[in-house]
This record gives sequence, structure tokens and C-alpha cells, in this order.
Amino acid sequence: MGIERILASSERDFVAKSVDYIEECIAKHQGRSAASFVLGLSASNGRMRRARQADVWSTLAGRMSVDWSRVYVFLVDERYGCRSQEESNSYLIRDTLVKNLHRRAAGFPEANLILPDTSIAPAAACAEDYEQRLCKVLEEELLSESGPHLVTFGLGGDGHIASVFPEWYQSVPDRWQQLIQKQLGPSFEHQRNGNMGRNMGFLVDFESYFR
Repeated sequence: MGIERILASSERDFVAKSVDYIEECIAKHQGRSAASFVLGLSASNGRMRRARQADVWSTLAGRMSVDWSRVYVFLVDERYGCRSQEESNSYLIRDTLVKNLHRRAAGFPEANLILPDTSIAPAAACAEDYEQRLCKVLEEELLSESGPHLVTFGLGGDGHIASVFPEWYQSVPDRWQQLIQKQLGPSFEHQRNGNMGRNMGFLVDFESYFR
């Protein structure tokens, strides 16, 4: 997996180039394969950061080169126990990406949107239900492939990534490797040796770079 750096001169430029990159990844896959594209999206907290992500997903919904009937979208992280529905990441995705796709009749099926059911309690049961549903989609859609085709993460100024904060991985240095090994099982060594063949996009905290 190579590293591609997207340089942006402003917040507006950041949104446009982020969307360009996501669109390019989807279009390239759909141009060479009849299989669906699996896209993982993360959200954020804070009014400004969520507004920027809303701009990204709304803009992405308007890109005409994507066949949205062949795209699956899932959430990387969710805010469990929100005081209002509007604070959830699921709402953010529905109110931006999904709403704008439906508005232009882009053919995005409801079944292709995989979100946590936060009405399930406790949180561990909610996570288990979501894991089972998401794994089922990944197994059915990716077949012999491993992992989603593109996952976006928010990278905060303190080093947190998609709700995983520094104290979690700094307290146990091998925690990341142990978690990945648990999830990948026998394919871990193959993936670790540089054969992931997938893309990870980091949407860096706006305040860190465009003050």
C-alpha cells in the first residue's frame, strides 16, 4: 500500500481534493470490476469538523462518475448514547451523502448502507450486532479479497484516529498489532508484509493545518 499525499491550500480546496480522491478510487474499481465497492466512512465531533465532513459527503453524492448501485457504505465509528439523533454519525451520513443521492435519484439502495443500530443495549450488544452484519456484507461482497476497498479516518491534532485515542494504543505498545492479528487471523502475515492492496484516507483535522 503506497502513500499519496493530497496537498490543499484551504478548507474548500481540502474538501474538493478529498472528494476527487474518493471518487477516483471508486471509479477506477468500477471500471475494472463488476463487483461492488465497499467504502468505510468515519465522522467526527465538534461543529466545524462535522460541517466540513458534511461538505465532503454532500459533494461526493453529486459526482456522476460513480455507479452508486454498486457501492456499499459503512460507518467506521458511531457515537453511542447521543442526547439527540442529530449528534450521531449515522444521522450525519444520512443527512448528507444519502439524502443528496436520493435527491438526484442516484440509485443507492437502502440495503447498501450498513450502520450500527444504537437502539440495542448495552453498547457491547450493539457492537456485536453491527460486527455480525458488517462482516456478512464484507464476506459476501469481497469474496476472496480482504478488507474494504477504501476507509476514511479522521486524524486529530492529538493523534487520535476515528475515536481511537492515544492513551489506548500508547498504554500497550503492541495493542494495534494484536488487534489486527485478531481480526485478520491466518492472513495477518500476508497483510503485514505489504500485500494489503487497499486504501486508507486520513482526513486531517482542519484546525491543525489551515488556521
